[in-house]
Amino acid sequence: MDNVKCKNEKKRGLESKHYVEKKRIKTIRTVNNLPKNMRCPCGGGQSCIVDRRWIGDWVHEDNVFLRNNLSLRKNCFAELNLKQHNALHKSMLISSD
Repeated sequence: MDNVKCKNEKKRGLESKHYVEKKRIKTIRTVNNLPKNMRCPCGGGQSCIVDRRWIGDWVHEDNVFLRNNLSLRKNCFAELNLKQHNALHKSMLISSD
């Protein structure tokens, strides 16, 4: 019981000093604050997969690759391997019944 009282007294002591709580500024991810080592060689833009991932936007090929347990491309200039190419092709086929 004595330990509980000591902890409560310490808390009250800190509260009585009227510490000002600092508000954390939530940083919003934009392409302007993308780290330089993560920039895409394509230069970025609306269709750049690196920029879209950074912002949190949806990237179709990511869904296709993850659904098929394939690795994601690092940037726009990374070439697709055969499995990735086939997975994208299958996802875009429209069955005509």
